[in-house]
Amino acid sequence: MFSLNSFFRLNLPNGKTGVVALKRLCPGDELLDNYGHHYALEGREERMKGLLENYYFNCTCPPCSFPERWPQLPQLSSRPGTFICCHCSKTNPDGIALHVGSDGWIFCPLCQRKFGMETLMEELEKKVDGFLIAHDLLLSNEPLRALPKLIECLSYFGSHFQVPFFRMNEAEETLKQTLHLIIHKKKGS
Repeated sequence: MFSLNSFFRLNLPNGKTGVVALKRLCPGDELLDNYGHHYALEGREERMKGLLENYYFNCTCPPCSFPERWPQLPQLSSRPGTFICCHCSKTNPDGIALHVGSDGWIFCPLCQRKFGMETLMEELEKKVDGFLIAHDLLLSNEPLRALPKLIECLSYFGSHFQVPFFRMNEAEETLKQTLHLIIHKKKGS
């Protein structure tokens, strides 16, 4: 559950480790790893102490550097997502927010353009429904059918919401479990 983490490891049946990217990677992209001290589960002081004691470094990732922007799970689950402008694809830097007008349009102060809140919310609802269907498919032991729906959800969440975003965290964790199940099903067949 670390939305900045663009990959995760899978233990393969042959004893090797596979790496799966959760988003398209470009040359020069930074890969971040989670050392087991997760921002959504532990407070900053506890994470920093654990990382220093176990791995001998002070973490400077965004959740550790700006803990006020990276709430723990109980607060994150009730926090609305922060939209990324669909025109300029920029997230909101410090102090700049997308403004919802009384007319239902969202105004981006960065590119000075508007987009419709109603349309955005309808799209979000469809993607959340898709995620819930994928989650049910996984629980029904149908990971191959869940996989494309999860990838579609993650792609949408990643391009429309600034991290941290609760639904993205849920979808990432569900994708990890789906891939583990696919690998271990193949091992058993």
